[in-house]
Amino acid sequence: MSQHHVAKAKTRPPDKQLSYVENPRITFQRNFLKLLKMWCATTGLSMNEFGRRIGVCSAQLHYYKTGERAPSFDALGRMAEVMGVPVEMFFRR
Repeated sequence: MSQHHVAKAKTRPPDKQLSYVENPRITFQRNFLKLLKMWCATTGLSMNEFGRRIGVCSAQLHYYKTGERAPSFDALGRMAEVMGVPVEMFFRR
């Protein structure tokens, strides 16, 4: 009869744990939606008006909201400017 040796999984000490890094695209989508909803509620303007102010059509804005496409750096700058927030707000965890 052969004996099977089962290796015990090694765990890292708490200070050496690897941190989970969220995909920047997912972080952007979540934060963008939150900021866009707050902007619309605060200004009383529509999402379509926001799209007009940053120079994108409603279809492009939809792609940003769903995460199907990521905005260019220029578009990010325009979004931040219109919302009155720093670009970094879109990527904070």
